[in-house]
Amino acid sequence: MHLVSALLEETRALRFRATQKNTLAIFNWHQVTPAFDPARHHPHTWTALANFETAIDDVAESHSIMPLDAALAALDGGFLRGRCAALTFDDGDRSIADYVAPLLLRRGLPATFFINSAYLRGDRTYWFPVLAYAGHLLPAAIKQHGKALRQTGDTAFYARYREALEQYAAAVPNLADRFVTANWLSRLDGEQFAIGAHGHEHQRYAMMSEHWQRRDIAANVMALRDFRAFRPVFAPPFGKPIDVSPDLFRIAGEARLKIVLASGGINTRSAQSYDRIPADNVIIKRALTRAMAANGRRAAAAAL
Repeated sequence: MHLVSALLEETRALRFRATQKNTLAIFNWHQVTPAFDPARHHPHTWTALANFETAIDDVAESHSIMPLDAALAALDGGFLRGRCAALTFDDGDRSIADYVAPLLLRRGLPATFFINSAYLRGDRTYWFPVLAYAGHLLPAAIKQHGKALRQTGDTAFYARYREALEQYAAAVPNLADRFVTANWLSRLDGEQFAIGAHGHEHQRYAMMSEHWQRRDIAANVMALRDFRAFRPVFAPPFGKPIDVSPDLFRIAGEARLKIVLASGGINTRSAQSYDRIPADNVIIKRALTRAMAANGRRAAAAAL
């Protein structure tokens, strides 16, 4: 059965390649360092620096790598040509300043960094790092319920336990230097390296009220807009379909922000939101095949 599924996936990917000549693949990473540190890195969001370099080689071999905002403008305008790619990084992890930006600078490759402005001072964080890096200090009940926050659809449950977890933010190791600083962001040129919005706080927007979403996006844009590298593109935290709401699309549209998700597809036309390919600790060629197959599945479903 696994072999049949793999063959079907490859067939869909081949069909996509044959029929779609002008495409935009947006790749998304979080933490990139030479070695894994369990006090700072999560297995699901960390990539070894050597593997990241290999991934960049694989992308560059088959795609023209463009700045994200320029690529989206070309896609929207109908003048994107060939197989294009953009590189993005979420959350503002310190590793993008220490390892990612220097590597990309040497290679002359552009990237966009999506930033949560609430954490730039290094004195607070959100529930996921608390659970991941200070879980051994949490009361058993809070820890157990906290594990359900990523998937729950219960807004009251989410509010109760994310707030309970965030009371322990000070227990997260190296809190003061986990994220990039405003000073570092101020040095980005806006040509090779750009800044995008990622929410003032890193929360699942679908679990928050419309008022909260509107206020959070406004605070994020206000905190970032004076950086010369800021571009009006918004990557909702977590970025899967279960993490966003119809309210979010309307609010972002009113703020004239383009939305990029993390839903695993490849972009072929102007849209309300754009797909990104999660690239943490994956083989890029395999991720591309899956993304092309996902587009093929969507096209087949739409044709029914």
